[in-house]
Amino acid sequence: MAFPREELEGMVERWAEAGKAAERTSDWGAALAPFYAPQAQCRVHIGADQVYVGRGAASIAREMLGEDMEGFEGWTYPHERVVIDEHKGEVVVFWRQTSPHVRSDGTPYAVCGLGTSFLRYGGHGQWIYQEDSFDLGQVKALLVELAADGKLSPPLKQRIQRMAWGKTASGYEREAHALTPLKKLRGLTALARVALLGR
Repeated sequence: MAFPREELEGMVERWAEAGKAAERTSDWGAALAPFYAPQAQCRVHIGADQVYVGRGAASIAREMLGEDMEGFEGWTYPHERVVIDEHKGEVVVFWRQTSPHVRSDGTPYAVCGLGTSFLRYGGHGQWIYQEDSFDLGQVKALLVELAADGKLSPPLKQRIQRMAWGKTASGYEREAHALTPLKKLRGLTALARVALLGR
């Protein structure tokens, strides 16, 4: 659905400012929940096997903006690039995930590469759909580096411990095309054969 470009630009600007406020207070739900329509849907892909699915603004605020941000207090997510398609009412935001810590050489501990948010606007200052993607391998690499340097906060340590025991935040589901253990084993065996024998 088409919308005036000025309306979409204003929406992105207000959403970005609300995100900055959430970074300061660590209350992402209060800052960003008003930007989602009551019937909004959200998907966040976590590796190859899991996807967060939020159905409705209330669940998105409670889960994605609440439980799923626990442990990342003080982290920032600056927007690096924004692409707006006013003819379709869609926006793509490229963002960077940065920890509050700085290395000895003065560079921030940040996830390599950019995450993306694909958003569909529904009018009235609210998104009706969001889909996020990021490089889980790079996030894990940064967490390993933070752990090695003694920079993990107590809440992030608790989150990692919960995840190690299979306790994810609410709203996570198995990806529709996630491999079964048997198929994953068959695939790894086939790849090993290719690596060793070239066939």
